[in-house]
Amino acid sequence: GGWGVQRCALPLGADEPTVHVHKKPPGDAALSHKRGGSPRRDSYDQVDLGRGDDFELSQISPEQGVWYAGVYGFFGCDYDISVTIQSGDHCPNDCSGHGRCQGLECTCNDGWVGEDCSSAVKHLVSQQSMSESVAQAEWKYYYLDITNENELRIIVNETTEAGDSDIYVRKDSMPSLWEFDYRDSSIQHNYQLTVDGVSRGTYFVGIYGYRATSYRIEAQYGALEVCENRCSDHGECSGRVCSCMAGYSGESCENLDAAMTLDKWYPGFVRDNSWNYYHVAPASADNLVVSVRQQSGGDCDLYVKAGSPPSRFDYEARDVSFDQEFELVVENPQDQTWYIGVFGYQQCQYQIRSHTSASACPNSCSHHGQCVSGRCDCQSGWAGIDCAAPLHHLSNGVPRTGDAVGMNHWQYYKFEVVQDSSYLTVEVLETNTIGNIWLYVNQGAPPTLSDYTDSSTDMDTPNHAVYFRTNAAGQDANYYVGVYGSPLASSSSPIAYTVIAYSPPL
Repeated sequence: GGWGVQRCALPLGADEPTVHVHKKPPGDAALSHKRGGSPRRDSYDQVDLGRGDDFELSQISPEQGVWYAGVYGFFGCDYDISVTIQSGDHCPNDCSGHGRCQGLECTCNDGWVGEDCSSAVKHLVSQQSMSESVAQAEWKYYYLDITNENELRIIVNETTEAGDSDIYVRKDSMPSLWEFDYRDSSIQHNYQLTVDGVSRGTYFVGIYGYRATSYRIEAQYGALEVCENRCSDHGECSGRVCSCMAGYSGESCENLDAAMTLDKWYPGFVRDNSWNYYHVAPASADNLVVSVRQQSGGDCDLYVKAGSPPSRFDYEARDVSFDQEFELVVENPQDQTWYIGVFGYQQCQYQIRSHTSASACPNSCSHHGQCVSGRCDCQSGWAGIDCAAPLHHLSNGVPRTGDAVGMNHWQYYKFEVVQDSSYLTVEVLETNTIGNIWLYVNQGAPPTLSDYTDSSTDMDTPNHAVYFRTNAAGQDANYYVGVYGSPLASSSSPIAYTVIAYSPPL
């Protein structure tokens, strides 16, 4: 039931390529091939079901491009595969009358590209739109000349409901699926690609038909008006003032006014140290999943908080990784309104979506646990909603020294009270700092910033303590201590401390 796929780029002038497979018994396999993508059992250009040990496929006068040969194993087997290509004596399509044939390769005239010089390179004049169409797996090319360093913006509006185009931009050379300086490969029907501080030179634009579509394309460059935060890609700049699209507000159109529609992608842009804000009210016990896809590089950070907009220091969950695509999971959001902040650590263009899932777990349980019905079941020695924090054991009255915690990170400890009714004292002493640690204690489960039995978050003392009467009769006798690196910490270095828990018999 598995596939082995080989890729072959046919040279110019190729004629009658033949793919040969020698199958080694036992086992059974089939051969198929397809231009432009991997074959499947229900999608191919030719197929041979391979009833013998040797079988092959030949293609007379094939179209130029990349061909994929796939061997499908009905039953597992070893095989050898080879391809032979006959050279013709002419260039593809005789260079379409737009170039010269030299050594079976076309040298295209200015303004024409492609293996057979059949694709025209059109000039994109600033702020003049044109209507175009592109077939599936086809390219349409354009060029523009930047004479002064400024902002380049290319706007594409698809007019085919089922279509899907992608845009690729490259300076001084034609772009491809693998070679480009900038791209937008989203599934939005209306999108724009913006490059700030673009340098002088000739830029080539390629529109690739992921699915056939019609579209309008417009480039804007030259003396563009510049607004703060580029109006977050949620509005238009006029006289250095943002005119926001319907549904957005703020000086930079950074706020989505209505609650996010679940499963809908929203575009946005943030410059360095800037924010975009959204909110969602899932009204569900299923986990809330917020997904971000970054485009054209940069580094977006994601923050989430219940009830009010988050900040870099006040949030309930965040993702500050360097991944270009990532998800953040909020367990059991219930009927609260969750505010989402996208922060530009380095300016980035992005798309964001929220949805609910009964099976998604935070951070995939950090590879330290199993995801069970949307909750992490942590392995021994790990704790937290995403199993990311080590879990240590505290002995009654014995101080634990030498531990440290990073800003916005947890260290967890487990402590068992000595009898059903007693008192519990937990103390944490910062070794070299003052007010850089928050202390939380919870019965039965590790605490979070919003779920705990008692806490100490004083910022003017190195000593943090909680003291309360326990009542474990018929309940869980385990108490969990959480030491959290304050987001207001004066240093990003790990914060050293000593921790002790004491529960005397009564």
